[in-house]
Amino acid sequence: MKKVFKTVFLLLFVLLLAAYAGGAFFFGSHFLPKTSINGVDVSFKDSETADYAVSSVDPVIKIAQKEKNGKEPVSEELHVNDLTAEPLVYHTDELLQGQNRYLWFLSLFQPNELTCTKITGSADSRKIQDAVKKLYCLQQQNIIAPADAHIELQDGDPAIIKENDGCQISEEQVSKAVTEALDRYLKGEAVDAVDLTDLYDKAKIRDNDPDLIRQLDELKAVADKKITIVISEDTSVTLEGKQMKDLLLLENGFYVVNEDALADYVSALTGKYNVSDHEYIDRGALKNSLRNALTSTTNSSVKAAWVTVTNKLVEVDISEQTLWYYENGELIFSSPVVTGNANFGTGTPTGTYYVRRMKSPNTLRGSDYVEYVDYWIGWDNDGGHIFGFHDASWRNGEFGGDIWLTNPSHGCVNMPTDKAAQLYNSVEIGTEVYIHN
Repeated sequence: MKKVFKTVFLLLFVLLLAAYAGGAFFFGSHFLPKTSINGVDVSFKDSETADYAVSSVDPVIKIAQKEKNGKEPVSEELHVNDLTAEPLVYHTDELLQGQNRYLWFLSLFQPNELTCTKITGSADSRKIQDAVKKLYCLQQQNIIAPADAHIELQDGDPAIIKENDGCQISEEQVSKAVTEALDRYLKGEAVDAVDLTDLYDKAKIRDNDPDLIRQLDELKAVADKKITIVISEDTSVTLEGKQMKDLLLLENGFYVVNEDALADYVSALTGKYNVSDHEYIDRGALKNSLRNALTSTTNSSVKAAWVTVTNKLVEVDISEQTLWYYENGELIFSSPVVTGNANFGTGTPTGTYYVRRMKSPNTLRGSDYVEYVDYWIGWDNDGGHIFGFHDASWRNGEFGGDIWLTNPSHGCVNMPTDKAAQLYNSVEIGTEVYIHN
């Protein structure tokens, strides 16, 4: 019995030894069981067969991108063989030589995952460029430019609007990231995905920007202040709150005066307190004072200037394109006019002046014009440059309205001939001229 047992044991030992030796010999030229290269099963294959098996697989590089509406990231795949000059060839011989064939039996119980680092192939920049252009992130309908944090009016009050980083990335950035990933792959490194999300353009000004916060504080100070308008010694008006804000416009993050609203406000205010056509508040002066006060960050007080018409006075309102002539506070006549326009470099000056010269007829000369007029009434306030009232037959009887906005004078005040004659026969050297806007 013992002899039989020994015989059987010896026979098993010989068989195991033969199996072990056969395995060691076989796996000297073949990959071990449960071996994979780049995710491809190469068990029991020689290097040439393994090369073919691995090379026949088309690997992909996953591209993670932002979704334009901020939802889940968008993932797309680029096939490696679409990015190279020729199909890649993998060489697995070094991996085969590096395995321990004498411990082949251990691989029966433990998977062996390998990466091939010896690859023949090169990146093709043109193919990469063509592939990148088709990605989600570079389609025009998916691009949203970043928007900086900024200040807008909300319910009439300035507020910081949070920035929006949008969904915009440059083609150059994407191509560079894909090229670098492909280069790593060709060196045998594992590349699971290329995450582009951190490469997208971002808004430069954030909602916590110190300068933006400081700007908001200044805007609030402008809108929350009070302006006291002194009408007379015992009468004043306080401008504040919504009425104040209605006179302001927010442009590019800063308050500017709403000129139309200011004109309406001053017109209504002066209309309420004016005594008569001969004793009234100077609207032009009040608008100028309020214009400065409105954009200030501190409380302020402005004083209304009163105009009392006495003796002879010629008044011109540029905004209304009208001239009035008074004698001893009584309106004698009025006339539509055409003045200059500062936007054309030919503005009619405002202020108080006096008639200095009178000539009929007269020839007016400038750098680019010569005009003959029947009546010329020149005025200035310090003996300097002379402006004047004169007829303008070339206007064919069209005066007043908005003509001065598109076809202004050279700075003088153009009048119909009959009105210029009436004014010429009414005024004298020294007559006061008051021009305002």
